[in-house]
Amino acid sequence: MINGPKLQKVELLKEAIDNAKKIALISHINPDGDAVGSVLALYDVLSDYGKDVTPIFPNSFPEFLNFLPDVDKVYFASEKFHACEKLLKEADLIISTDYNCVKRIADLSEAYKLSTARKILIDHHVDVNREDFDLIFSYPELSSSSEILYWILKSIYPEKPITKKVAICLYVGICTDTGSFSYSCNSVTTYKALLELMETGIDAENIHYQIYNTYSEQRLRLLGYCLNERMVMLNDLPIAFIYLTTEDLKRFNYKKGDSEGIVNYTLTIKDIQIGAILVEQKDKIRMSFRSKGDFDVNIFANKYFEGGGHKKASGANSFLSMEETIQKLEKSFSEELNAKTK
Repeated sequence: MINGPKLQKVELLKEAIDNAKKIALISHINPDGDAVGSVLALYDVLSDYGKDVTPIFPNSFPEFLNFLPDVDKVYFASEKFHACEKLLKEADLIISTDYNCVKRIADLSEAYKLSTARKILIDHHVDVNREDFDLIFSYPELSSSSEILYWILKSIYPEKPITKKVAICLYVGICTDTGSFSYSCNSVTTYKALLELMETGIDAENIHYQIYNTYSEQRLRLLGYCLNERMVMLNDLPIAFIYLTTEDLKRFNYKKGDSEGIVNYTLTIKDIQIGAILVEQKDKIRMSFRSKGDFDVNIFANKYFEGGGHKKASGANSFLSMEETIQKLEKSFSEELNAKTK
């Protein structure tokens, strides 16, 4: 067995799983590769042990993740809300992955709070709201929730090899949450985990193809439009951001996931240390932040927009107009960076 990080209280998780009759797995709204990968990996493991387990998400995930095993077993609250509420109510164990507070599961948060199930969290974000969970496995120093789950599975089921199906899900989670191994992966433990996942016989090249090379024509044209027409460089500051209005999204027949990863292009510019993308939605502006220097976008997102995430990758919402959001963003970045230089 590969030696990994020391995890605390894993025996309590195993005991909770062993004693549970109905288990609900859940992750955050607008699920990404790490959310989907960690939930489906855990679903596969627990199903193999004969558990009655159901994966739940508040809404759908990007189409490029549809190649993952067991996606047909997922319940989406956006499509079957009352069924998801019932599943949470009837569960005696709820395992959450990849979010740090219950508001991240959106409309399901009330049903979650009312559930009498034991509630366990597996996550790598900072500032976990501990009141929302009974048992917490939070390791912000690790690359992803999928990596944490890998080490948990190795601890509680040492006799059970990681299957190829589970390995695909965990690999996708680690790959997507590190920007295809370009950030948040500067630890040997991540590559130890990846080594064993590869040894199951997964086709890493095909996984990368499915994630990064199955774009629609409109998605690629949207990318070109973002870089040519919607990228803003802030004068005298190492910052670039991209913004997309609802009109832009309609023009390019936008589908969920089409803006995934676009923010990373801002950081490919030599002198840019901080990047952001702003996407206008029906009732808010969704923002994603990235950094490649010492600037902590988690602190920034929390301080100015009540958001959060990780030091080098974070998110937030703005309920102002796009114009007002851009003005606030520029002012906030200027204030923060000028304060650091004094």
